[in-house]
Amino acid sequence: MWWFRRRQPPRAVYGVQWRDLGVDARDDLIDLAAACAVADGARRAEPTGGWAGLEGFAGDRLVAGVVVHPSPRSRTIEGHVHPQWRGRGIGGAMLDWALERGGVSLEIPVLTPAAERLAESRGLRRVAALEHLGRPPDHPVELAPVPAGITFTDWVDDDGYDVYAESFAELPANPFTYLEDPDRSRWTWRSLIYAQGLVPERSLLARDAEGWAVGLVGCDDEGPFHFGTVPQWRGRGLGLAMLTEAISRVPPAPDRTEPWELRVSADNTAAVRLLRRAGYESDAREGHFERPHR
Repeated sequence: MWWFRRRQPPRAVYGVQWRDLGVDARDDLIDLAAACAVADGARRAEPTGGWAGLEGFAGDRLVAGVVVHPSPRSRTIEGHVHPQWRGRGIGGAMLDWALERGGVSLEIPVLTPAAERLAESRGLRRVAALEHLGRPPDHPVELAPVPAGITFTDWVDDDGYDVYAESFAELPANPFTYLEDPDRSRWTWRSLIYAQGLVPERSLLARDAEGWAVGLVGCDDEGPFHFGTVPQWRGRGLGLAMLTEAISRVPPAPDRTEPWELRVSADNTAAVRLLRRAGYESDAREGHFERPHR
């Protein structure tokens, strides 16, 4: 794990005092992230792990936090400022501090115009966005009609990969949505879907009258997390029929109050529209920013 070199924290901004991020800070940061998410119009957001960074306090109250954590791509910055302490330059001070100490990308869990302007003011540009959607557990499932000539069959890895390869071939690459990135090898794709918790017994393939696989829905214990339709079958109701069928297979969870959640690339507008038709509600948009390569 990479840790900060010992440097001075940002100057005190309107009474905020800084100290190194403690190992016991996770609960307080989760509460701070949740307060920020709600203020920005989302249901919730949680910071990620593997941190090194700073906490900002007003008296005994945590009002800001910035972290840098390793990621598959780079040293990623994430920061939160309590809604009551915004507009005082704290976010800019934290971002400057993290960029000066090796942070090269920025993750914004709930993307707002103000947050995007701050990132751009520091020379960062948006490279990806993810749409967060949730489906309330008590939302009724209305099965959509299955197009003529289509049958739903059990999951087969190789056929699922063939559908994936054709369905996602023209989608812009988004390294933050592991299963939507095109051109995965058969081995890599299979490893990813099982790492995500694929349950073959709850997943399905759609086949045409000749038996060719033309659609897929991969499911884990909570329902669909990976779906696609080959181009020639789009716009014919197949995607909605597959999704509603897969949702109907989710075991009842009468004690559950949290929505079933999904993340998809914001560039995959067809998938976002389809999920909304299947009963999912948009929660927030997550943004990823990087410095342009020179």
